Amino acid sequence: AIYIKSCYQYEEVLLDSNFELVGCELVTYSPEAHIVSNSISGRINRGNSLFIFSIYLPPNVNISLSDFSCLNKFKNSIIVGDVNALSSLWGAKTSNKRGKLLEKMLAELDLVSIYNKKGTRINSNGNVSHLDVAFVSSYLAAKCNLVINDDNLGSDHLPLTLSIEIGTLKYATQSANFLYRKADWFAFQNDIDNYCTTSDEQDISQSSPIEQIGKFTATVINSMTASIPKNSIGKKNKNSHSVKQPPYWNNDCYAAVKNKKRAFRKMICSHKLSDILLYKYSRNLAKNVINNAKSTYWDQYCRQLNRNS
Repeated sequence: AIYIKSCYQYEEVLLDSNFELVGCELVTYSPEAHIVSNSISGRINRGNSLFIFSIYLPPNVNISLSDFSCLNKFKNSIIVGDVNALSSLWGAKTSNKRGKLLEKMLAELDLVSIYNKKGTRINSNGNVSHLDVAFVSSYLAAKCNLVINDDNLGSDHLPLTLSIEIGTLKYATQSANFLYRKADWFAFQNDIDNYCTTSDEQDISQSSPIEQIGKFTATVINSMTASIPKNSIGKKNKNSHSVKQPPYWNNDCYAAVKNKKRAFRKMICSHKLSDILLYKYSRNLAKNVINNAKSTYWDQYCRQLNRNS
């Protein structure tokens, strides 16, 4: 799956593939390209689009180079996901059969593998494997940086963060939303009543139904603008970048997650059996603590409900 902030302009890319492969198109532009495209057609040049694909290759499925032919037409591409393949191009010590096939695919599609020395998949023995990849078009490679995060978020895979300098993403057009809870409904009703009672019957009879609808619609819109406030678009709270914790989060959850992270870092460094067992215990404990906090919060919330809620 691919998650995109709603403020960005994007389109889904439909692909005919034999495995799990989804894609989207993000519209980007640089100041130079924006000026040129405006002088020609007044729109962003589609050649500046960035194509992002998420891929998953199951370990026991046979693949061939022809399976990736659907990606030939996308030149500005980023492909990320779990390919269940080993190759020295993304950090493994050796290349297996699937890894060699993907190496040929990279050459055919003019892609480059972005990686660092850290593994991405946590094995049961505490070691890590290089199974998750980030492929980008060759001319984008110098602008990319890959970071493998230490917090596995409860999974057996470590998250990858790929940053790329490509100019500016085009924002989708947004309109402010009406804050109906703060509306002055009495003023709104009075405006509508005044229009209905003061309208000239002769003027109504001489105008067409479309003109009457237009006048009434304009009255409603003007009354809404005057009586119902809107939220502010583009203004962010100074604390908007801080992480908002869920309502059930408490000190026990915080401590359990912190201990799990500490145990994970120790296991990665030592690979000792005792540290592996300690990490698995800390991971399960953190999961149980969070689930208990969820249940407790939900019980307390449900007890507060009544027929008037």
